[in-house]
Parts: sequence; C-alpha cells; structure tokens
Amino acid sequence: MNTQKLPTVAILGAGMMGQGMIKNLQKAGFPLRLYNRTLQTVQNLATENDVICATPAEAAQGTDLILSVITDDAAHQAVWFGPNGAIHGAAPGTVGLECSTLSVPCIEAWRDALLDQGLIPIDSPTTGNRAGAEAGTLNLFLGGNPDAIETIRPVLSAISSQQFHFGPTGSGTRFKLMYNLFTGTMLVALGEAVGMAQGFGLDLQQVVDTLEATGFAIRNLKDKGQKMIDGRHDEVFSKMSILHKDMAYAIESTDPHQNFPVGEQAAERLRQAVLSGFGALDVSATSLLYLHDDRFKKIVSIPNKRMPL
Repeated sequence: MNTQKLPTVAILGAGMMGQGMIKNLQKAGFPLRLYNRTLQTVQNLATENDVICATPAEAAQGTDLILSVITDDAAHQAVWFGPNGAIHGAAPGTVGLECSTLSVPCIEAWRDALLDQGLIPIDSPTTGNRAGAEAGTLNLFLGGNPDAIETIRPVLSAISSQQFHFGPTGSGTRFKLMYNLFTGTMLVALGEAVGMAQGFGLDLQQVVDTLEATGFAIRNLKDKGQKMIDGRHDEVFSKMSILHKDMAYAIESTDPHQNFPVGEQAAERLRQAVLSGFGALDVSATSLLYLHDDRFKKIVSIPNKRMPL
C-alpha cells in the first residue's frame, strides 16, 4: 500500500453500518469508490472526492483496499464473486477487508480465493451498531497478517475506537460468532428473567434498575471468566451446589404455564456439574463441562439425557 498518500478505499455496501463508515472515512480525507446495490443510497452520500461505481468490480479497480460490509453469506458471494464481483477488478496486492459477520466456511472460502488471486484477506467483523458506526467508535475483531493490518491502520482508526487482533484470517470471524452467541444467550436469559419477575409480581423497572446497579454482568464476566481461564475453581465465592439449588427453586416457583427453557437448561447443566463432583467448587467450574482441565477430573459421567431438576 502506498504510504505517501492516503490509500484509495472501495466500499461495498452502504447499509446501516456502511453509511457510518463512509462518513468517517470521508471526514478523514480518504478517496472512496462507492458501490451499493441501491445506487441512490451512495449518490446521497458521495462527496466530490468520491467515485460512484455501478458494480463491485468497477469499485475495486485502482484501489488499495476493498472494504465490504454487507448482510450475509449470499450477499458476500454476490459482491465478491458474482459476474461483476470485486475480485474481477482487484489488482494483486490489494487488501480485502471483510467487515461483515459471515459463516466460517464462507470466510475461509473467501480467504482462499483472495490468496489465489494475490490479494491480502483480512476479516474484521464489528460490534457497536449504527451509533458506533456513525461515531467511528466500532470495535473490530481482526484476523489476518499483522504486517498487512498495520498498513491499513489509518483506515481502521477512522472507523473504530478499538481493534482486537485474534490471529490468522478467519479468527476474527470465529470470535465474533462466539461473541454473538454469548450475547444472544444473555439477552434471551434476560428476557426470561424479566418474564419471571412479572410472574412473581415484581416491579419490572425496579428489577432492571437493580440488575444494573449491582453490576451483575460486568462483575461476573471479569471475575468468573478469569477464574475459568486460571482454573481457580477451588477459590470458592459462590458454591456450585448452592447456585443450582437456587435456580431449581426459582423454576419450581414459577407459574406452571410459563416456560423458561434457557433457565431450565442452565439449571440442568449446573445439575450435571454437581453430579460430576463439582458441587463444592466455585460456580466458575461450569466451564469444566466444556474445557479440558486435568486438575479437575470428572468423577461422575455426565448423562446425555436430560433429567428432572
């Protein structure tokens, strides 16, 4: 990439996230080549320094970096590898920056195809939603060659406030998928908790305010997550068997017509951990159901079939 001047950046996609990225790259002075399936969108966004392109291949021509931010695997396949896809217009040495959240097979096929053409693939799915895209405060989860990432650091800094490099191309996507599964599970669990609170006749605003005031999510992520990594489950602050008992009581106390599948499944996993001999350990030992750790051998086999609480 030419370090004597700002690189030319092709943007493929001007949806909710892409529009914010475009505006911040414009503010930073980058020359842009813009493509969006709905042409009117980029026509409304373009400045006199930008080039509006009819196809992804046209957008890719003469650029140093191709940034793609689209919806899913199918859209990705079309903009990169369709009849007028970006790969047909990109010159060897061009960096491909895929900011979409895609499946692992999709990102691996993209990586291999770009390498075959002499391009440099970097995956960089994001978090931060539309507000973060507009403010330039996205989080980027990067996978790719470290030296290549450094060459595009000015672009990354223009659209994000934090960049996390996880390893080779594809590792950013793997982290983002794990991150979204974790986030989605927490949100469903929160929904169940609010529904349970309503069934108990509690004031829902007070419930949410109290959860926030006690710092539950941040405290548990920092403390229990680190204990899972370190294997310090015998430093007991919250005993596994007690938490399982409390969860069982909560579920048993609800209206029988209400269903709480996430909570029930979590209670079942805690029950399995207790049966595996971890009841006297800290609740962080739930990780031993998933992580191999010779320091804590399972002394009872975990049943495959779900059993009553």
